[in-house]
Amino acid sequence: MLTKTRKVVLIDAGIDTAEEALQETCELIAACDMELIDIWRQRLKEINHLSFIGSGKVEEFGECLKQYDADMIIFQQPLSSLQANYLSEAWDIAVIDRSELIIEIFENRSHTQEAKLQVRKAKTKKQLSRLIGKTKSLGRQGGGRNKGSGEKQLELNRRVLKQRIRECVRQIDALKKQHSLQYQRRSKQRIPVVALIGYTNAGKSTLINAL
Repeated sequence: MLTKTRKVVLIDAGIDTAEEALQETCELIAACDMELIDIWRQRLKEINHLSFIGSGKVEEFGECLKQYDADMIIFQQPLSSLQANYLSEAWDIAVIDRSELIIEIFENRSHTQEAKLQVRKAKTKKQLSRLIGKTKSLGRQGGGRNKGSGEKQLELNRRVLKQRIRECVRQIDALKKQHSLQYQRRSKQRIPVVALIGYTNAGKSTLINAL
């Protein structure tokens, strides 16, 4: 069964972004098997706390989106939960930032149990921050003490996510203890230990396979 390649638009809305950093993000998008269909650049004098880019640009980019069959918007700059939620709802499309793109790459390439748990914990923390942003937004809209059903559901979801994070931490700690014991045994037997360290998409797996 063939998986549809996701089409993405990259938005660089920084005050001053180096070309090397933008090119690196383009390479990360390719590494995640996504199709980059366009790059929108906007130089900001200041960052809007709600939409990051300001209401005028939200409307302008929204009109541009109608011309594309895009599945996702990726921001070069880090977004707060409030900004990501606002833009996603305004454009009716998934909106992530560069850090979430990197997490997705790690998720696609994680093989060990500890690596999968680390990715799961990072993703869950990101989901939790988004929920907290929504909860604060609902609180400002309500203005009273009585909570609506939507806000109560968000709080329930938040508790579930916190429990998942705690469980990930517990399992990771257990694996670290296990790995520490294994390392001590190898050290006593004088078995050489080698670590291969490199940035995402640097070719670590290719080197290992070649060796």
